[in-house]
Amino acid sequence: MPHDAYVRLVGGETEGIRARAGGRSIEVEDGSYFCRVVWDDFRAPETWLRDMSRDLETEVLWLVMQKQTDAFAFQHWLSGDLKRRLTYGVESEERTWEEVEGAPEPWEAEVLFSAKRLDQKLKVLQVIDVPDRDNAAAALRRIWADKRIEIGSSEPTVSAASAGPAVARYYQLPGWK
Repeated sequence: MPHDAYVRLVGGETEGIRARAGGRSIEVEDGSYFCRVVWDDFRAPETWLRDMSRDLETEVLWLVMQKQTDAFAFQHWLSGDLKRRLTYGVESEERTWEEVEGAPEPWEAEVLFSAKRLDQKLKVLQVIDVPDRDNAAAALRRIWADKRIEIGSSEPTVSAASAGPAVARYYQLPGWK
């Protein structure tokens, strides 16, 4: 399960990051605005993320993904402020939204709410045994129209295999080529 922090480089400088990384490995890649801080635990080090972003007045991201169970977590911090937190199937219940905070990020619309994903889900509803197929389809359409993520819900589902790389592409994160 990849689980790492990414710190936006300020002027290409890594010494401040290295000094605060607690001996963790740091990776820098040409063409990326971020450096990767390799973490040894999948639980977000929230105090560290907040303090790093605040102290260096920069962006810090946290990304967790596990393809087998579609576990996914993302945090976006900017100058000490949490901008977005998403946790899906990481802490307590597989394939369920556990945390949703902050404003949606641009990458979310295509990854979570694409028309293609909705069409696939509606087609599946037509072939499985569902007590009230019409209401289930209407509920999916509402979730997609509102682009709504709610704690405790399984929809929209997350494919960690596509969500992690989509975040990495959007932010041009190192180590994701």
